[in-house]
Amino acid sequence: TLAFFYLWSCEYIKANETCSFCFQVMADQAGFNLPSPSMSEVAEIIKWSIENAGVREVQLTAGSLFSSPTECRRYADLLRTIDQQVGLDRIKSEIYCYLTAPKKPTDVDQILEAGAARVGHDLHVWNPSLHARFAPGHARHVTRAGQLRALEHVAEKFGPNKAFSAFVAGLEPLEDMIEGAEYLASRGIVPAFSVWM
Repeated sequence: TLAFFYLWSCEYIKANETCSFCFQVMADQAGFNLPSPSMSEVAEIIKWSIENAGVREVQLTAGSLFSSPTECRRYADLLRTIDQQVGLDRIKSEIYCYLTAPKKPTDVDQILEAGAARVGHDLHVWNPSLHARFAPGHARHVTRAGQLRALEHVAEKFGPNKAFSAFVAGLEPLEDMIEGAEYLASRGIVPAFSVWM
């Protein structure tokens, strides 16, 4: 898997509402000023990786933006750039995008229509009382209900396995994570578990 983790910075840092486990934010706070590649550079890296390293799968991830329509549009534009410069059909497995759940769930449609195989809106934790503690920006600006609404929209409109959501292992009791995974899976949403976010 070729993964891009820093396509643009997270705006929640401006409001001091960052996820407590996010390494991107920690890098920003430490003053590393990580560069963000241009869309053309992302396409060039993907092309080289397919041709020279046998990459079959691409993950696109970026920081949360306060304007969810802008974030969705950026991903759709990026996918079109990749298709024009590389050809999405050359990515043998899939290309998928992690993004902030948009306030208007239909905003994400353009990403799937531009060629993403799946989209992910990470809940981070299932336990509602822990959501604001570990992901205050998401809890305040997106809300847990908003994330679930967006995930369910994708599953209902585009079918099962087109939406996914990651939980950060170790932030909540295992039984809470399992409850969340079962809830998502019963609605055609792929649950995932991460230990590194």
